[in-house]
Amino acid sequence: MLNLIVNDDIVGGLIFPTTVFSQTIDNNNNTQLWVDRGNNARIMFTYDPRSPVIGSPTGLLFNVQDLRTGDQIKNIHARIIITNGQKILKIADVTSSNGDPSINFAFPDSGPYQIIAKIDSKDIAALSSFKVLVPPQALSTGFKSFGMLMLYYVTPITSFAAGIAVYLVYKRPQDK
Repeated sequence: MLNLIVNDDIVGGLIFPTTVFSQTIDNNNNTQLWVDRGNNARIMFTYDPRSPVIGSPTGLLFNVQDLRTGDQIKNIHARIIITNGQKILKIADVTSSNGDPSINFAFPDSGPYQIIAKIDSKDIAALSSFKVLVPPQALSTGFKSFGMLMLYYVTPITSFAAGIAVYLVYKRPQDK
């Protein structure tokens, strides 16, 4: 998916397009890319685990590079805002000497979230936006763990208890 947004500067009544932003999403490895040509920045975003579990920490990972050279931009400050579209859920200020700022966040409910990152360094000041979709609990890995608990522990214990009850009922001496 590619979204292009043209940011226009108005000077003396004339409109000059100066900055082009783009976002692409690679569903195979969960990476989103934000390119800011005006600020010479490429911001890559991913989150781990790939399928966030409600209430469990999810790592929100950023990688900031110089667009022309591909080199990591060092000594950056990131202001990260997490919103569900109705309210801001978290604002975090993160500094990173190596150009890889990250935070952990436990999403409170299923649904789409927007992650906005303002990246500042001596060389750039870029704003980016990314999406995270938190699946309903039934599709998350936490639910799979509950299913495994039922399969391996609860079902055998219940079956064992029912077997003992049937055995005890039939073992009683018959009335004469």
